[in-house]
Amino acid sequence: MTPKQGVRQWLELAKGGGIPLAVVSNMSREAVTNAMEGMGLDIFDAMVTAEDDMDTHASQLLAAAIKLARPPRKCVAFTGSPEVVTAAHNCTMKAVGVVGSYKHYDLNHADLTCGSMSELSLINVRRLFALDGEFHISVSVSLFSSLFADGFFSPTGPI
Repeated sequence: MTPKQGVRQWLELAKGGGIPLAVVSNMSREAVTNAMEGMGLDIFDAMVTAEDDMDTHASQLLAAAIKLARPPRKCVAFTGSPEVVTAAHNCTMKAVGVVGSYKHYDLNHADLTCGSMSELSLINVRRLFALDGEFHISVSVSLFSSLFADGFFSPTGPI
């Protein structure tokens, strides 16, 4: 299993920049841990998984912010799902839509949309917070596991 284009490089860049990272998934903690280790991506500071028993995308994102000890308004969710973009905004988070299963126009309510993670830089993400009046903001990142591989499936269906 390999991560989607640009994910590994972006995560390494973010980690090198001191940005705390969380992964959010509906899969079990064991499955996520095994998948991340198998892809060489065991660099996350926190995980929100099925064992956390969160019913909604918003509760999953808020749990990630809590585990990273960051206020939601200083967090960015990266996702390929319009529903998660909406959930992030409802939690006062920024959202980056990554085109995949959904097209660009389905993700147009995201704060930033890209074709792949390789199109992003830390500057792009930090600029999302420019209007918040905090020039040197410390952001945290929540990634939905759907960004990692096309073949991620759980017993209940695609992630």
